[in-house]
Amino acid sequence: AQQVLSLGDSLFAVARTAPDVQTGTGNSETVLCLVNVSDSQQVFEVDPIAWDLPSVDSWQDLIGDGRYPLQKGRLPLTLEGYQVLWLRLAD
Repeated sequence: AQQVLSLGDSLFAVARTAPDVQTGTGNSETVLCLVNVSDSQQVFEVDPIAWDLPSVDSWQDLIGDGRYPLQKGRLPLTLEGYQVLWLRLAD
């Protein structure tokens, strides 16, 4: 399943949940792509419950080594101008 999530005029996100074909366990994997389409830094929070995303303690950057923990049930993020961030559920 895939859903496009609006975060206002400067940000949008795509959440994609697909079967985990790598392990063949029947589990699914969720990937969240966040995009800043402006030239300005954007500071915002993602509410996983409002977006019907899995409940986890943190998300992990798929490109870099970053880890993003939830704070009070929300995922606080900062994206620089035109930055794209690919996240998956942390192990």
